[in-house]
Amino acid sequence: MALKVIKTTENLVIIEGLSESRILKIYVVIFGNKKCIEENVAELIKLEFGKNINADKNSIKNFLKSINLKRNGLKKLIEKAKIENLEASFNNLIYVIKELERGD
Repeated sequence: MALKVIKTTENLVIIEGLSESRILKIYVVIFGNKKCIEENVAELIKLEFGKNINADKNSIKNFLKSINLKRNGLKKLIEKAKIENLEASFNNLIYVIKELERGD
C-alpha cells in the first residue's frame, strides 16, 4: 500500500493511498491551536457572545450554565451557532465535512 500526503496545514492532514483495488482517503483534524478542542469551543463562544473565556472544561461549563445551557450545553451551543462562526472556530473540521459531502 502506497500512501501520499495530498494536503497539509497546521491542523489538517489529508492522506491518500491505494490498497489493492480501493482508493483510501484519510482525514486527520487536529483540534486546538496549541493544546485542545476547548480552544475551538472558547473561540466559538467569543464569536457567538463576545466573551473571552479560558479554554478549559470548567470555564466552558460555567459559561454555558451562566447562559442557561446546562444539560447538553455544548450540543445546544453548536446547534444554535451561526454557520460562519462554526466555520471560523472549527474551520478544518468544516472543510473535511464539505469534502465528504462532495464525495471527492
